[in-house]
Amino acid sequence: METPPMAMAAWRVLDETALHTSADDALTTFLAGRGRAGEAAWNMALDEALLDSIAAGQSPPTLRLYRWQRPAVTLGRFQSVSRTIRLDACSRLDVPLARRLSGGRGILHGDDLTVSLICSQAALGFSDNEDDNDKNTDELKKPGVSVSVLDLYSRLAQIWERAFADCGIAARQGSCTRENRTQTETRGDCFANASRADLIAADTGRKLLGAALHRRGAWLLLQASIPLSQDFNSEQAQIAGAVFSGYSGPSPRLKDKTAEPGFAIEASALSVALRRALAAATGAGGESSSPTPEEFERARSLVCEKYGTPEWTQNGQLQHAPNCNYD
Repeated sequence: METPPMAMAAWRVLDETALHTSADDALTTFLAGRGRAGEAAWNMALDEALLDSIAAGQSPPTLRLYRWQRPAVTLGRFQSVSRTIRLDACSRLDVPLARRLSGGRGILHGDDLTVSLICSQAALGFSDNEDDNDKNTDELKKPGVSVSVLDLYSRLAQIWERAFADCGIAARQGSCTRENRTQTETRGDCFANASRADLIAADTGRKLLGAALHRRGAWLLLQASIPLSQDFNSEQAQIAGAVFSGYSGPSPRLKDKTAEPGFAIEASALSVALRRALAAATGAGGESSSPTPEEFERARSLVCEKYGTPEWTQNGQLQHAPNCNYD
């Protein structure tokens, strides 16, 4: 049963799907100077900068929609590069890596719509008072956090399902599955398996959306990828086969190559559907906007200090980095 919407302030919508990158001249120059890896690092840095701003009460809850100019892989926060990624293939194919703040496995971006949802749990209709929320998954709750991960994923699944239904696609929340330890450690591709964080096609079980979560107290950053086509013979699929260790295509449980011939969805239509679904679920509309100057500056710093460094990308570690030259 869907939870009734809860009235709240309007969402800020950062829709970059038409531009692929910001029209900000300084940012364009900055990214151009850092090459292909700069775009991947920038996308992850901006998400964290938005989380910093929103958690500090300086910006409203935000839905960010964006695409990628070229293939790139984002890694889960705790994903092992050596066990799951073929670095030689990434180098040969010029596919940059960037480590996310959220968990999960690797995602090959390029033909997808990437969605970031940054807000408080209250913005999704949950109370900040633990006594007001469902107690049936207390064992999964973190200290100081009043809503379980599974409750959050179930609420978010309602939004995803509504958006896909608006595009004529019946979908449902994925289910929890267990893999043996060897598979878990060596299969680096998020789309090789589905979990409660994800969305699958109701009729074929094909994975439609892969998502991962980062929580900071009562605040959250949800990062999701939605492939806009599911052609297993495409160049994108060939790249995935090269860069992910243990890759053998989507799990047989999650694919049917004869189903949904010509499956494709337009980014513009999906963006509109996601905005509508979020408004329906939360009782608040969305207002198109852009990051603040402070958020831009924070993201630039994070590229230099974190997301653009090999220490973070390879090992998830931080060390002092030299100042960036933005000019």
